[in-house]
Amino acid sequence: AMRARTLLPAISAHVGELPERLRESTFVRFDYLPLPPIHYSELDGEVWCHRYYLRALTDTSRFPDWVIDEPVDLLQSVLELWRKESSKKVETFDIRSSLGSLDLLATLEDQLRQEQPDVTNVSDAALLSAVDAEILKRAYRTIARKHHPDKNPADGGERFMRAQRAYEQLMHRCTTERGDASVSEASAATRRALGLGADVARVQLVIATQVILYSRSSEVLAPFRYAGYSMVMTTLKVLASDPEFFESGALELTHQLCK
Repeated sequence: AMRARTLLPAISAHVGELPERLRESTFVRFDYLPLPPIHYSELDGEVWCHRYYLRALTDTSRFPDWVIDEPVDLLQSVLELWRKESSKKVETFDIRSSLGSLDLLATLEDQLRQEQPDVTNVSDAALLSAVDAEILKRAYRTIARKHHPDKNPADGGERFMRAQRAYEQLMHRCTTERGDASVSEASAATRRALGLGADVARVQLVIATQVILYSRSSEVLAPFRYAGYSMVMTTLKVLASDPEFFESGALELTHQLCK
């Protein structure tokens, strides 16, 4: 269903009339253009680990008796994910820097000043409201033509990666957080997309998965020494000051896991 609703239309829009043009102009050299990253709204807040989507796995109301194959491997993968999540460094989302990485900042500022001549300083919220998915895709494609590593292997890699990161950040803001340029009020899903340190929702899924593992596969896991105690303490230290952590139920899950 996600392929039909999201993937196939994105590929069709990206390819466009290229098949017909190839048949008509067999000797023309066409530029390589990578497909912009595709966002699946159905997977917002989801976490893929080992061979499972953790949000689905931990939904005991829908899947109360989900049989977990290879519980040891899943536990190891979950602990590694937990370690990476808790060690994330907080980044500040700067909309001007992101727009600059896509060569859009000056154009959008000029456009907004022309629309509102009495405005001296263009606000971040105004910049965000002036951006839409099509503008971002066009800017991404333009930069990809010049700086994709396949086109410019010498020095294009770093420039292209900055543009790709900016594209993903801005696209997520446009689709989920439009009108609010402040990261302090961003949701857990947005903080994950923007790389803003440990994500409460992801940590909660990681802990909930371990609770389920030990409740359903305790005999299999019993011979192994639990390797996550240090992560329990790290998580408590990192997130204890975050009200969302307590409100999310992650604290109660941590208590269950310790027991």
